[in-house]
Amino acid sequence: MPVALDTTTPNPAHEAQGASYPAEQILTHSANDPSRRSRIAAPLVVGAAAIAAGWFYTGGPRPYGYAGLGEAFVFVFFGLVATAGTTYVLAESLTGLSIVCGLAAGCLACALLV
Repeated sequence: MPVALDTTTPNPAHEAQGASYPAEQILTHSANDPSRRSRIAAPLVVGAAAIAAGWFYTGGPRPYGYAGLGEAFVFVFFGLVATAGTTYVLAESLTGLSIVCGLAAGCLACALLV
């Protein structure tokens, strides 16, 4: 006897397929448009720099977090990169307001270190 399938419950396999569709669309369109490739590559490069900065903050042969450079990198990556970078990823442009808000967030992040 065949078993009736309940179509009202979500299927994780279908959700996973649907989640990959926007990524496929971005990659397909970026392959055809060189300016879009640079807009996608910029956040990836900044993200890689943020990961490296996090690693070398307390790791590596000379951690800069203990050399007096920690506040500068916290200001840049927790303030400017986080705030203005999010604006760039979402709106594909930088605004003066996002830079000012990044400066404020960076100052607050540095104040927490003290």
